[in-house]
Amino acid sequence: MTFNGTTQYVSTTLSVNYASGDPFTLSAWFKTSYAGANPTTIVGAYTGAAGASLIRISLGEAGAGILRADIRGTAGNRKEATTTGTWNDGNWHMATLVRDAANNAILYVDNGNTGGAIAVDPIISLSGFPYYIGANDSNNAAQGATFWTGSVDDVRIYNRALSTVDIAQLFTYTGRNGLFTLLSK
Repeated sequence: MTFNGTTQYVSTTLSVNYASGDPFTLSAWFKTSYAGANPTTIVGAYTGAAGASLIRISLGEAGAGILRADIRGTAGNRKEATTTGTWNDGNWHMATLVRDAANNAILYVDNGNTGGAIAVDPIISLSGFPYYIGANDSNNAAQGATFWTGSVDDVRIYNRALSTVDIAQLFTYTGRNGLFTLLSK
């Protein structure tokens, strides 16, 4: 799906419950040439209140073309993993955020770990809160809404931490079947 960077996004409410310590994986393919420094969310879920729980993969907030994954947990502390390279080259890339059972988050891009694990706080349930593809949580310009400029495909949410073998298989998988997939164990 291609987004225009000004008004287009997809939102869906899922029954995904990330309790304290539950592992998960969030993955999406993306393509963009966006060179701005303002953040643009590829995919994320939020509880909606300032300082509340969120998971998100975005581009640009840490610098033009820099990919970032962040998680804000029950203590309101936002932890982030960022890439050292830039990913706004107009080619397709796969971003994968894994949170394991030990509350470590790891960001992978194109099948490679981009900087090791970061310790994150447990998050509260995101069940019933929307997942946004192509926009941040509010889509409200007064709250700094930003929209994705480019394409997003094959968004996947797993209720387990994918292994490096799983991620490698996902990266080479050619049978994509749509924009959004929710997969369980």
